[in-house]
Amino acid sequence: MYGGAIQQNRGVEEGPGFRELGLSEQSLRVLERLGFEFPTEIQRRVIPLALEGRDVIGLAETGSGKTAAFSLPLIERLRREGRAVILSPTREIALQTMAFLQNFTGRPSRAAAAEPGRPGAAGADSPPSGRGSARRGRRRRRTRQELRAGLAAAQVGGEPGPRDADADLDEAALGLDVEEPTPDRQLDAACLIGGVRIGGQFDQLERTPSLVVATPGRLLDHSERGTIDLSQFDELVLDEADHMLDLGFLPQIQRVMQRLPERRRTLFFSATMPQQIENLVRRFLVDPVTVDLRPDNSAAAGLEHRLYLVDEENKKPCILSLLEHVEGSTLVFTRRKSDAEWLCKVLEAGGHPVERIHSDRSQTHRVRALKSFREGENRILVATDVAARGIDIPTIAHVVNFDLPETVEDYVHRAGRTARGAASGVVSSIGTWMDKAIVRSIERTLGAPLERCEAPGVAAYEERQKRLAARRRSPLRR
Repeated sequence: MYGGAIQQNRGVEEGPGFRELGLSEQSLRVLERLGFEFPTEIQRRVIPLALEGRDVIGLAETGSGKTAAFSLPLIERLRREGRAVILSPTREIALQTMAFLQNFTGRPSRAAAAEPGRPGAAGADSPPSGRGSARRGRRRRRTRQELRAGLAAAQVGGEPGPRDADADLDEAALGLDVEEPTPDRQLDAACLIGGVRIGGQFDQLERTPSLVVATPGRLLDHSERGTIDLSQFDELVLDEADHMLDLGFLPQIQRVMQRLPERRRTLFFSATMPQQIENLVRRFLVDPVTVDLRPDNSAAAGLEHRLYLVDEENKKPCILSLLEHVEGSTLVFTRRKSDAEWLCKVLEAGGHPVERIHSDRSQTHRVRALKSFREGENRILVATDVAARGIDIPTIAHVVNFDLPETVEDYVHRAGRTARGAASGVVSSIGTWMDKAIVRSIERTLGAPLERCEAPGVAAYEERQKRLAARRRSPLRR
C-alpha cells in the first residue's frame, strides 16, 4: 500500500542511545536493520516517558522523528498487553506509519501484503491466515487439555496430582506443537483508510489486531458497522494533533473519544500547537507531560526562504523559470485541486516530468505518484495541502508555493517537506499584491523578512514602499 521506503532516522550521537532508552533487544535488532543508529532529541525525551505510561504532548519541528517517538514505546507496551489506535489526518501519513510499524509486527496487513514486490507479499513464504491460525490454536489447546486430563487420571488413585515437568515432556513426546512460555505476544496491525475497498479491511479486523492505524472517517465507519469495538482499546495516539483537531476533524475526534474507554493512555504529537488547540487537547489527557522542542522561529533550521513578487499574469512564467534554474527534486503547492490539475498540464506541456496528488485522486494514483516522485522517476510533484503534513521524502530539495497558503501554520508545514533533519533546502513562494497580509504574518513568525528575489526573464512586482522611495528621489519632486 505504501509507495516508498521507510523514513530514515537522523539522530545525533551525543546523549543516550536507543539501548539506554529502555527498548527491548527485539526492537533494537529491528532498528539496527533499518539503519537507525542514534535517536533524535524528541525520541530521547518522549520514549522513556511513554514507557512509564505517562500521557504526553510532543511538539517538534517536522522531520524530527515523531513517528518513531510514539511507535517504539507503543510497540513495547503492546507486546505485553493492551490494544492501540493511531489516528492520522491523511491516508498518506497513515500508510507511512503502517510501513514503519510492520517492521515490528508479526505480519503485514492484508492490503500491504497484496502489494506486488513488497516484502511479505502473498506467496509461498506468507504467514498463515488469521482464521486458520486461530483454528489450529484451538485444536492445540483442546488436545493439551485432553492429554492433561488423561495424565491426571493415570496417577495413583485416579486423583489429579500436581502438574509438573513430566506433563510437558509427555506432550512433546506425543508430537504436539509445544510453545515455550514467553512474556511477549505477537503483534498484528491493521490499516483502516478511505479511498480503498473496505472488504479487505473486514478481513484485517477479523484477526482482532492489537494495533490499528486509521483515518478518523474510516475508523468511525467501521465502528458504526460494528466491525471494531473501540471500547477494547486502551492506548490512543493522535499524530499531527493540531491538524486533527481543527474545525474539520474536531467532531470526528470527539466521537472517537466517546467510544474509547475513559481509562486510557493518550499521546499527542504535532509540529505546531496554537494555544486554543492546546487548551482543547488538555481536556483529553490526564496529567500530561509536554515535551516542547519547537525552535523559537517555528520553522525548521537549514531553510532558505525566497519570495518572488510578480503580477498575477506572471505567476506561470515565474514557476517555469524557477524550475529551469533551480535544480533538485521539487514539491509544488497549490491551494485548489483544479489549480493542481491545470498546473500539472502546464508543466507537462513544458517538458517537465511531473505528477500530482490531491483529494480527488484515487488512493492508487496517490500512492503511485508518491512512489514515482520518491524514486526520482518524476522530478516534480504538484500537490494541494493533502501532502503538506507528515510525508517524509528526504530527497526534496525545493518547495515552491505557487499559491501562498491561507495560514502561517500551513506555510511552516509546507516548508517542512524539505530540509528534513540536518539537511538543507529552499522554499520559494510566488506572491502577488493580494498576498501581502500572509507575507507579513510569515515574516513576523520567522522573525526576519523573506528575501525578495527575481526569476530570470520575469518582471518583478514593485512593492509600494519601493515606488514611494523612487518617487521621493525623483528630480521632478525636488
